Amino acid sequence: MSSTPSPPEYPGLTKYRRLVHAKAKDDSGYNQLSTLLSQLNSYLTANNRDSLQLDALRERFIAVLMEAKQLKDGIEADPSLKDADSCFRAEMVTLLGKIKLRDDEAKARAEAEERNRNQWIATIAGGALLTIGAVVVGPALAVGALNLIGFGSAGPVAGSIAAGIQSAVYGGAVTSGSIFALCQSAVMGGIAVGSAAEIAAGVAALGAGAGLL
Repeated sequence: MSSTPSPPEYPGLTKYRRLVHAKAKDDSGYNQLSTLLSQLNSYLTANNRDSLQLDALRERFIAVLMEAKQLKDGIEADPSLKDADSCFRAEMVTLLGKIKLRDDEAKARAEAEERNRNQWIATIAGGALLTIGAVVVGPALAVGALNLIGFGSAGPVAGSIAAGIQSAVYGGAVTSGSIFALCQSAVMGGIAVGSAAEIAAGVAALGAGAGLL
């Protein structure tokens, strides 16, 4: 027993394309519209709905509309063709709307993920700044913690949290006397805690870290 063929995925386009193709056999003026509809159909059938691109579909749809506009009188004079034209337009507008919604949802998800990533960076940065502040205010309490997050005797370890904070918080350019520089100096054993400026820097780091966390 032969199986029943499945209905076309885009019935409006299928019917409109068939009628225009038949029309083009008797009137060469419909050849370009027939070609454009075939190109649109090829694009749609070559891609599943999840991979359809808004701009690509919109470009092909507009090309069909512009050509149909040139044939407006002939299309409106043929009731079947006029009805098929209307159904085709409604079908494509609905499809474009669904793709736009899909893209907007994907963009919203990406933006939410970026916000979560930035929050994670801020949390790590806060923890690092708290540690830096602790080193400046009381060095013996936190040098080991700085080692754990990537501050090494020769500088921040590549790929470590310290290296990431250096890039995210300081933009990769750490100036002499900054909190980050003081932290690195502490790990290298070159910081002498006690000056008012250094204590102030430590307190600022503690405050900044607490704010980020």
